[in-house]
Amino acid sequence: MTVDTALGAAPIGLTRRAPRHPPSNGAHRLAWWLAAESMRPGAINLPRIINRKRLSVDQLDRLLSGEVEPSDETAAMIARETAGAVLPDDWARGGPLGWLDKPFDRTADGTPARPAMEQDLCR
Repeated sequence: MTVDTALGAAPIGLTRRAPRHPPSNGAHRLAWWLAAESMRPGAINLPRIINRKRLSVDQLDRLLSGEVEPSDETAAMIARETAGAVLPDDWARGGPLGWLDKPFDRTADGTPARPAMEQDLCR
């Protein structure tokens, strides 16, 4: 027997698991930025990107789930509000990391730097 859910049919008594990989680097980086921002000393309940009414909680949820991609204007606003932690180009591609993996640091030109071990494997 199955129960229809928004994500499709699931056997009774079982729940759907969240995808292991983010839909894009933008969603991944934004999730990590939001988590870090909310743990800052003196942080209020929600990070400033929501407090300033730039994004609603629903819009944020849809961006993080990959249901929608940000418009150019929204992607630029997110880049400004996150001080470059999430760049507009991040939304166009996915990456090898899972949700629980910390995003790669950026190099001086803004591209993600791969860890030394991964660089060695790619040669």
